[in-house]
Amino acid sequence: MAVSSYQMAVAQGRRSGQAGRVVPSGPAGNITYRFVPSGGGGGGRTVAAGGGVGSTALAALGRAKAQYQPGGGFGKGVEAGLERGRVKAVSAGMQNLVSAGLAGTTMAGGLGLRYEEEVAAPTRASLEGERARAISGIEMQEAGMGFQAGQAGLQRGFQAGESAASRSLQTYIAQLQASLQRESMAFRPRPTAQPVQQAQQFPSLYGEIEGSAPSLMGDTNGVDRYAGMTGNLISDVEWTDIQSQANRLR
Repeated sequence: MAVSSYQMAVAQGRRSGQAGRVVPSGPAGNITYRFVPSGGGGGGRTVAAGGGVGSTALAALGRAKAQYQPGGGFGKGVEAGLERGRVKAVSAGMQNLVSAGLAGTTMAGGLGLRYEEEVAAPTRASLEGERARAISGIEMQEAGMGFQAGQAGLQRGFQAGESAASRSLQTYIAQLQASLQRESMAFRPRPTAQPVQQAQQFPSLYGEIEGSAPSLMGDTNGVDRYAGMTGNLISDVEWTDIQSQANRLR
C-alpha cells in the first residue's frame, strides 16, 4: 500500500512538471504519500533585456532542478533498492518464524509492515528532505541572479544619469564662460591714441605750436623725452602718467 502510494505521488509530480517533493502522511501502519509543489517560482522566468538573467544560466539551473524533481535522476534506484531490501527482510523474517514454529501466526503478516515503518519510510523521508533542500537552493540561486541583474541595471541607469548630468553641467559652464567673455569685451576700454595723436588733440598740454607735433629729442643716455608746455623735457615715465591722466579726463 505504502509503496504504491509513493509511486503514485512521484508520478503525479512528474506529470505536473513542477518542482516539489513527496511527503508522507497518516498514522503508523497506514502511511500514505502525496506530492507537494514547492512555493518558489522560477520556471517561468524570462530573460530581461539589458540586464536580465542570462538564458545560459537559466537553462543550467533548469536542468539541475529537473534532476531533483520527482521522477528525475536524483534518488533513482532508491525505490528499487528498498523493494529488494523488503524481499530479503521478509524472507529472513519468515525463516526465523518457521524455525521458531510461528509461521502460521499473525507475526508473518506484520513483517512487511515493520520493514516499511522502520526502513522504507525513514529512507524516503530523508530522500525527500534532501530533494527539498536542493530545489530550495536552486530557487535561491535563481532569485539571487535576478536580484544581481536588477542591481546591475540600476547601477547602469545611475551611471548614465550621472554622465548626462555631468555633460549638462559642463555645457552650462562653457556657455556661461562664453557669455562672461562677451560682456567683458563689451566693457573693455578702447585703445589709447598714440602720443602724436594725443598732442594734436591737446596742443596746449604738450607744447605744440601751430598744430605741429611735439618735439622729440634724445638725452645723452638715449632716453626719449618730449617738450612740455614750459619747454622742459618729459621722460617716458612722465609721458605715460600724462597719458593716463588724459584718459581719465575723457
